[in-house]
Amino acid sequence: SVGFENRFKYITLGVDVSSLPFIKSSLAIHRSDSLFRIGTSMGRGVVDLGDIKWASEDYSTIVPEISVSWESHLSYRNLSAEFNPDIHHFGLSGTYLQSSPRNPDKEYYVRDSINVLLLHGEYGAALGKNHLQLGYSFADAEARLYGIYQQEESRKRFMYLPVEARLHLIQAGWQYGSLNTNLNYAHLTAKLNANQNRFYESLAPNRALPISVLKSLSFSFLQKLFRIDADLDASGIFGGAFYQWHFGNKYSINPSAGIEAYYASGTLDVDKKIETLILVTYNEQHEIYTRELKSAGGVASLGLEVRRGG
Repeated sequence: SVGFENRFKYITLGVDVSSLPFIKSSLAIHRSDSLFRIGTSMGRGVVDLGDIKWASEDYSTIVPEISVSWESHLSYRNLSAEFNPDIHHFGLSGTYLQSSPRNPDKEYYVRDSINVLLLHGEYGAALGKNHLQLGYSFADAEARLYGIYQQEESRKRFMYLPVEARLHLIQAGWQYGSLNTNLNYAHLTAKLNANQNRFYESLAPNRALPISVLKSLSFSFLQKLFRIDADLDASGIFGGAFYQWHFGNKYSINPSAGIEAYYASGTLDVDKKIETLILVTYNEQHEIYTRELKSAGGVASLGLEVRRGG
């Protein structure tokens, strides 16, 4: 990234261009003794989220592999405030992120409409060798993903996924001298709701194929549509501790030990409705299943650092 920042007694101005590419500008008002700081920033850029590919189940040479590119045009606005009286620290920030739907000059692509609200609050205190840090983060996201097949001047929507998600994250950290500990809790919920209206199916494969392929496979008379409802509820606890010893003067020998552990659990409920239409014959089938996740683990580490004093 490249940018600049000008610091004055009560105002700081900055501009940064990163390799996403993303352009960010910021403005902060503060006291010279850092008692308080109020800042705002905004940015805009393009993020390449990769390709989604579909291949024929029987590897047929008639049905081509479909590669759908996903590129998101994002912008955000942020407002933050800090207050640092004596040994305490208070911080609060809010960010609003959204995407601008675009129709690129490509045969297959994902057009998205994303809105995300991020809120974060934190508190810290320094009591001699003890340092306490507490934080809470909340995220609320809504996304509409459209799969588009574009041929000359016509566009066909073959995928529609409306996704809603919420995240709660609680963080706690404590430092005493060379000992650092942290404990965190996260809770995530997400929902995908099927739309029952025509042209708003979760997936309509027929609309993603050229007319010549449909005729070759007689798909002009056969349509298979998918509507998916899904609910995800997951939570996890993770944390750890790290300690480093210090020995020696001219040569400093610093052994260290650390441990990280986590526990996660969650449930995913899916109701996939498959609609098959052959001429005037209609058939509806449901595939309902539940997936449960429980996982726990940990990592222990040992280290050694040797330094020569100046």
